[in-house]
Amino acid sequence: MENSKSSNAKDTAAKTKDAKAATPAAPIKVPPMFRKFDWLAMIIAFGCVWAVYLWTLAPELTLEDSGELCTGSFYAGIPHPPGYPFWAIYSWFWTFILPFGNVAWRVEVGQSFAASMGCGLLALMVSRGSSMLIEGIEELKTMPSRWENIICVVSGVVAGTLLGSGAFMWKESVVINRISVFGVPWMIAMLALMMRWMYAPHQRRYLFLAMLVYGWCVTIHQSLLLSSPAVEILIALISYKLGRDLLLTNCALYFIILYFMAQGTVPALNAMTFTEKTIFNLVGIASIMGAGWLWTKTGKILTEWKTIIMMATMWAIGVLVYLYEPISGMTDPPMQWGYPRTVEGFFHALSRGQYGVGEGTNVFSDPTRFAWQLWYVAHGLSESFSWVYLFIGTLPLFFLKKMQQRERAWIIGVTGIYMSLGVLLVIVLNVTPDRASADLCKVFFTASHGVFAMLIGYGMTLLAAYIATHYEKIRRWFCRRRDCSFGGDLLSRGCSRKTFLRPGWRNQPLATAAPYRNGFQQRSIRPADFLRSHSRRVADYFPARAARLPQTWPGVDFARALCHHADLLRHFALV
Repeated sequence: MENSKSSNAKDTAAKTKDAKAATPAAPIKVPPMFRKFDWLAMIIAFGCVWAVYLWTLAPELTLEDSGELCTGSFYAGIPHPPGYPFWAIYSWFWTFILPFGNVAWRVEVGQSFAASMGCGLLALMVSRGSSMLIEGIEELKTMPSRWENIICVVSGVVAGTLLGSGAFMWKESVVINRISVFGVPWMIAMLALMMRWMYAPHQRRYLFLAMLVYGWCVTIHQSLLLSSPAVEILIALISYKLGRDLLLTNCALYFIILYFMAQGTVPALNAMTFTEKTIFNLVGIASIMGAGWLWTKTGKILTEWKTIIMMATMWAIGVLVYLYEPISGMTDPPMQWGYPRTVEGFFHALSRGQYGVGEGTNVFSDPTRFAWQLWYVAHGLSESFSWVYLFIGTLPLFFLKKMQQRERAWIIGVTGIYMSLGVLLVIVLNVTPDRASADLCKVFFTASHGVFAMLIGYGMTLLAAYIATHYEKIRRWFCRRRDCSFGGDLLSRGCSRKTFLRPGWRNQPLATAAPYRNGFQQRSIRPADFLRSHSRRVADYFPARAARLPQTWPGVDFARALCHHADLLRHFALV
């Protein structure tokens, strides 16, 4: 009897255990990533930028490719290679929904809307990312939430409007001349989706949407494809398993392409330049090394193959927009450059065959030109922003060790994307110092400026948060510098030119002013003793209320005396 009861209890426990195992795990509920303050920053940046753009739109056709592009927009045709099918469909949509105004103005409204939305998304990302940085750094966690929200919103709005008011972004968003600027907002949209996936890596739908938008970016401007290695690095830093399988896929493609290059049966592979082959081999070798390191770190392989297939499918769907070109060509629109309705014309347009193949910069054989190109990239940033903002944009790199893993991965990935769209692009384009080449290629780096504007926003946040949490320390530091400059200023006011030029000037009495009740009291001290005294003693002689000496005070500017008489520097060194 007891045996039967124990067996029944065991059976019941086993059934309960099986039922619990069969019950699917409850989905993880993740709070919304973006807060109300983040959306507020986006609305402010978008509204300000679009209002300015609408006010400054070109009223009619302009120069360069304006006529060709507007014709292609109105008839949903095919502009110059590679055809820009996504832009053609988007711009045609705006000519359709706006029943008033000329064609150029309608297309400009649509393009300015996309650019303004990109600035708004940038403000959204900077605002939320700034909060994540503050919460992830131990020294900045003590900041009150009120000040944190203010700093995040201000940094986001400043970063968004800074990009929108940039020299190239603003100039090319209010006219229809160049299509490369149109890729900036879509690149930012892809990064926004990547950030959302980074916030909750188990929600893969945002990663898949990011790959779809990234495929669209390739159809907008092919130079954005150079950022693919950095995007893969960002994915690998967020998810080691997914990055491992992604790099293994790179390795497989690398060996397959090497095989076809050895066979010589693919003309496009045979026409690769030395620079393109170098980049291809570097990416392949780096993928092999990265996949091996992640394999040893995770201990498994190909556990994320379903996600890899889905990512590739979504990216391919985005790139398949190119198939619109032969379809549009079959309708015989007035603008169909290259006749892509034929197989030969389609691949000729897709490969930009009419422009020929240009050799990139050889960094090792021509380091002088590469150094000039680095200056060219930095100078382009200074034209869009300023040299001060360039320094602020590098500040997040100094906080990398203090960040958490997630925020560190994001900053490294974004920096890698900027390097790909900036330094790597200038190598591929092989920009020359002549003005025609330099001015023509400047607009192609606007996408890198958008990424750097994000780093500027993060740098402003870290700078403001550090000052707010270390106010007393920074205040004391500035006060010491102020005391030194204050004492030197009063010394310059109280010293006459003749005092320092006559022989034996170190021991000659120096007239100074010290507070005496409500007036001044004359004192005489030697310059040598005066210079040896500490800045705080100088401040004691000359407090703030006595800083403004009478206009009739006998003396000249000491700094001017130093400039005119360099030998005084030697005297000061010997004091």
